[in-house]
Amino acid sequence: LDGHQLHQISKDGNALNETWTRDAIVLAPGERVEVLVQAGPAGTYAFRTLPISVGINTQQDTVLATLVVDGDAMTPQPLPTTLLPLEDLSTADIDERRQITFQFSPPIGPHQSIFWIDHQQFSGDRDDQVVRLNSTEEWTIRNASMSWHPFHIHINDYQVVAVNGRPVPVRYSEDTTGVPP
Repeated sequence: LDGHQLHQISKDGNALNETWTRDAIVLAPGERVEVLVQAGPAGTYAFRTLPISVGINTQQDTVLATLVVDGDAMTPQPLPTTLLPLEDLSTADIDERRQITFQFSPPIGPHQSIFWIDHQQFSGDRDDQVVRLNSTEEWTIRNASMSWHPFHIHINDYQVVAVNGRPVPVRYSEDTTGVPP
């Protein structure tokens, strides 16, 4: 949002444990975030996508909406710092570990790609992973394609605790995550 910072408070409908102030947020298809914005001086501001290349697709710089700030300036309300407590699963005992590989073939026609999970063509009629209730699992997700791909398991939220083997701060539970090649 030109001239403003984004104060993220939620992702995929799950509150963060603390407000995360950011200039830009990269979202995979299906990902959602909720942000607070403190309006700046009177004026018109573009809310835009930024150009990004994610393999076979390139997102152009596009204006999505326009923010108009008008009226008398006001003293901004303080932003929340802490939000909802979060159980950090990065140190939990692991009941099972899995490695899952995603791939997809380049489009074979308009809007027609073939998606693969662990070398099997994706089928919504098949359950490839079954998790025991009340267990904690660690999944290593590998994207073996040449383009970013969203990871989404449709049922349960999860936490990303590391990217490429490097620990990341656990701020929230997720529903969808962009996985780089």
